[in-house]
Amino acid sequence: MAFLKPPEDIPQFFACFPNWPTDSLEHRTDLQAGSKWGLPEIGSFKLLRQRCGASFPVSLEYYAADAIRLVEENRDIQNAVNLLTSDWRRHNRSDLLHLAGTFAPFFSLLAEVLEQPATPNPDRYLRRAGDSSGNTFSEVVGQSSQSSSSSDPLSSPLEPPAKRFRETQSADSYHPSHQSDQSTYDRQIKSEFTTNACAFYFLQCVTESTRNDDNGASFRLEWALTQDTFTVETPRSQFSSTNDGNLVYRDGSSGYWKRRTNLSYCSIEAKSRYDPAANALSIEGQEGAHMIGMLSQRLSDPQRQSGVGASDIIPVISARQNMFYVVVGTFPESYCHYLQTGQETEPSAFGQLDEYGPFDMRDAGDFETMCSICVALVLHLERLCARQG
Repeated sequence: MAFLKPPEDIPQFFACFPNWPTDSLEHRTDLQAGSKWGLPEIGSFKLLRQRCGASFPVSLEYYAADAIRLVEENRDIQNAVNLLTSDWRRHNRSDLLHLAGTFAPFFSLLAEVLEQPATPNPDRYLRRAGDSSGNTFSEVVGQSSQSSSSSDPLSSPLEPPAKRFRETQSADSYHPSHQSDQSTYDRQIKSEFTTNACAFYFLQCVTESTRNDDNGASFRLEWALTQDTFTVETPRSQFSSTNDGNLVYRDGSSGYWKRRTNLSYCSIEAKSRYDPAANALSIEGQEGAHMIGMLSQRLSDPQRQSGVGASDIIPVISARQNMFYVVVGTFPESYCHYLQTGQETEPSAFGQLDEYGPFDMRDAGDFETMCSICVALVLHLERLCARQG
């Protein structure tokens, strides 16, 4: 039986929420933390999600040719592609340092990620709010809203804790998950930190190995493993969402390279397991919460129209064990007005999330495509910000 998913278009949205606008931000006073988002929050923030398959994102097509060329000409990436076509998992770490070069950390971590055994329980951040019983969207919304407001967490032993929020922007505030934070089921598998590190090293290796040496004076974006917590104020409530890493703006104008703004240009979201049969509402809700957090950053940034605040897309890289996704969000001005006021000035005030993937990082073809997407994403954001700065 198919599991419920976020609405894909406007007619399906209103079928999900027949009592709209009672579910809108103008009326919601009980928003959940980003790690607990489900269909009610996806609806209140008016997020539509299209599944586009394992293809190149349309919003990045302008840089596709340049990105593909850089990937094809890059020796480190092509060595990694060739290694994926072999029985690479028989090699130890010392062998991988020689065979994979720049990508050795990625291969070492990918091997660990693949060692995770299947368990009867999904990732510790997946909760039971999703319903696979065949209920309608509106029924599930009602059930989920009721349970979020009346359930006792002590009476639900399978309910996992939310992520710990970052109090500061220092690297010391990064806390990988620990067994004491996890359910007894989940202690059978590795922490999601392994998947998170695997995704981070992949993104960093691809970005830095394809970066032009003569591009040092331009707007420079780099991947950071430090978590960011977004706190979003709505007309009658607020929520916080903590990601697993970021694409950030760094420069060396102060004499050493450091992060120059608190803006996240792309979030990383990691999960320990990939389970295509599981209800995706919690994962996709969490990705949506990160996007709203990044959008809220831009709306409150005085430089949003130029330079460091300029961005026409809100992306998330989602790693679910060895399966990677790229989710690209676009938000019209009418949506920004809705986010800030809770009032709809236009019926088309929806956030559009386009999901690309899954890309299996064990597969040489998917790996190479993911490399090209990563290069195009960074090129797009760097050049857009440099041009408008």
